[in-house]
Amino acid sequence: LVGRFATAAPPDRPLSDNRVWLTRFALVTAAAALPVLLSGGLVTSTNTGLAVTDWPTSFNANMFLYPLSRMTGGVYFEHAHRLFGSLVGLSTLTLFLFGVIVDKRTWIRAALAVALLAVIAQGVLGGVRVTAATPTETASVDNAASMALAMVHGILAQLFFAYLCVIGAFLSPRWRALESCSETSAPQRADGTLRRTTLILLIVLFFQLCLGSGTRHFGHAHLALTHTAFALVVLTFAALAGFRASGRHKDEPILRRLGGAVAHTVGLQLVLGGVTLFLVLPYQPGKIDPPATVIVATAHQAVGALLLALSSLLFVWTRRLTPRPN
Repeated sequence: LVGRFATAAPPDRPLSDNRVWLTRFALVTAAAALPVLLSGGLVTSTNTGLAVTDWPTSFNANMFLYPLSRMTGGVYFEHAHRLFGSLVGLSTLTLFLFGVIVDKRTWIRAALAVALLAVIAQGVLGGVRVTAATPTETASVDNAASMALAMVHGILAQLFFAYLCVIGAFLSPRWRALESCSETSAPQRADGTLRRTTLILLIVLFFQLCLGSGTRHFGHAHLALTHTAFALVVLTFAALAGFRASGRHKDEPILRRLGGAVAHTVGLQLVLGGVTLFLVLPYQPGKIDPPATVIVATAHQAVGALLLALSSLLFVWTRRLTPRPN
């Protein structure tokens, strides 16, 4: 949805090739975060976060030179997650350097700097999560501090993915045209209700993300039930924001499509959440979930990250395309 408007500059204001490629690379960087989320979800679902017991090395070997033939079992999920994370880090660094050179907007440079610092912090946090575990003679064992770091690591991963998507919107030609006030085709219809609803939606999604991450990492049934009950709140505000954007702003393709995407995604997420709850309850210490449960739980986490990203895009585009009410 960002890409649909990312490379089509208004006919009266063509963009330079560098700016177009900057926008495209921002989308590539956001897309590169998806394998990190999926592999991280698999690590959590299979409880293999400590399959590789050291960091930044992998079994005392250079992480990038670790033999593929040894990536078996849980090591495969954990080490693949590290490699995908390194790819996102390199992509974000390249995006920052490219943006500083091409884009002269100070606030965009600051936003890209925040993204670079965030991906560095996220990588260090993932490593500290491993080193904070209690070592034994043959492996590392989770403790409260290690699990808390894993929970925060998972939350920040979804927030970072949403942030990369928002940066893609900021770099799009449509956003630039609206900033320069050269485009008159955008509707000037104030919608205070949509502005407030999208803000509330982001708040409840963040709270729900914390509940879900706590459920996955600590496995408490009361957290799972609270997470399930609060899903009705998320459903309410996602439906309100999605249907209002797609219904009231039919003449604005960005809001219409984002609104429809939010409404449909929250429905899919509700179904996946119900199936996940049915498969994983009751929680049992040391329980090994079957492949079907792992797949559904990981899909539930991934769709949740997608919902957060779509809601973030709807939030920023609502504030750009609908003026503040008088």
